[in-house]
Amino acid sequence: MQRSALLAFIGAALFFSVGTAAAAGDLTQGNEMNGLLRMLYDAASEWSPRLQGYALTLLGSLALIQLVWTFMPLAMKQADLGEIVGELIRFFMAVGFFYAVIEHSVPWATAVVNSFREAAGTASGLGRALQPGDMFAVAVDFSRTIVEGISVFSPGKAILIAIVGCLVLLCFAFIAAFMFVTLGKL
Repeated sequence: MQRSALLAFIGAALFFSVGTAAAAGDLTQGNEMNGLLRMLYDAASEWSPRLQGYALTLLGSLALIQLVWTFMPLAMKQADLGEIVGELIRFFMAVGFFYAVIEHSVPWATAVVNSFREAAGTASGLGRALQPGDMFAVAVDFSRTIVEGISVFSPGKAILIAIVGCLVLLCFAFIAAFMFVTLGKL
């Protein structure tokens, strides 16, 4: 008897907590989250030039070590000009690639993430780049749809539906949080 009363109490608590979250109002704007994201992005944009200088210094040091490591054996064995030119081209291609990655890392990473956001927005029917607030709004709408299937006449089923609604809300909240962290790192 006590077990069924405890389950009924847990079910009622889950029902009312999911109902409160689902009735939270219009969350499609997500302005607070996007404003915080913009503030974080503006602060992080100051880091790039500072870190880029350190990265270029490290690249120069490593390139010098690689230059000595590659060309010292060639000089010792008195390699012909073709072999030296081939190694020199390979060396400059590798160093040039990593220089380009360091120099253009922020715009390239931003372009990749934004293209995925636009693809997700198009696939979801929003027609614009997906924001973390949009993901949470989808979570609330989806959970609201799940919770609408609760019936008072079958409390066991109602408890399971409430738990599933909470789990869906939590999963989408984690997706929105990871999206927020990813966008914040740009």
